[in-house]
Amino acid sequence: MARPEKPINWEIVLLKMEAGCTAKMIAHECNISLDRFYDRFIKEYDCSFGDYSPKSYESGNGKILYTQYIKALGGNVPLLLRLGELRLNQKSALNQDAAINKEMLDEILEGLKRLPGFEDKIIFKIDEIYNSNDENEINVTKSETDN
Repeated sequence: MARPEKPINWEIVLLKMEAGCTAKMIAHECNISLDRFYDRFIKEYDCSFGDYSPKSYESGNGKILYTQYIKALGGNVPLLLRLGELRLNQKSALNQDAAINKEMLDEILEGLKRLPGFEDKIIFKIDEIYNSNDENEINVTKSETDN
């Protein structure tokens, strides 16, 4: 007399496939052999796991994208910005500003290094990047080195 088949929750199997789980992972969790899992899968869905799995995985990706989209439109600003970066090739304004500011500071420093005696007599120290009165002004103090 054959043993009774172990029950398989096929709804859970489909969710795991959407998440990207392999047949081996699912079979192990169902506590059955991989070959037996493949046989039962074909019996349940009239196609092989290998044929069904990629479609299921894409369905999972679609669900993730849809959920992110709904949450972003619902007011999740970081998620909305991230989707803009990924789908629309939008760049973060902060990253662009930082790159521009660094380029400007590098150019200023290179110009200052060309001044006679710059490295010997003057040390520049940036106290604040932005002045509280003028956000685009940089305060620079200088001090004479050995006199």
